[in-house]
Amino acid sequence: MSFEKWINAISNKSQNIKKQKTQENIIVHFIHSEPKIQINIQPENNNIDSNVKNNSDIETDLISEPLADIYIKQELFDKAIIVFEKLTLKYPEKNIYFANRILEIKSKFNNQ
Repeated sequence: MSFEKWINAISNKSQNIKKQKTQENIIVHFIHSEPKIQINIQPENNNIDSNVKNNSDIETDLISEPLADIYIKQELFDKAIIVFEKLTLKYPEKNIYFANRILEIKSKFNNQ
């Protein structure tokens, strides 16, 4: 190895070590600063009763009677009832039908 290549190799190695120490210092500083992640959750303005909304993580745009039927087949009766409650609010003209479905589910749920 020529003298010039040897000097360049040592210089590059020295620069890499300095770069590595700088990166380590940044990481150590970050860890010692105890960073916290802030989550800003803004409430949605839906026309759905807040009690029903708080009872479930089911998206109101995705609710449907077939979804409730799937929950019933999976024996997830609480979720099915929540879907029917939301459907009652979304389609008030069918509230008697959905109320009967809720009663039907509750009677099955109590028998098991």
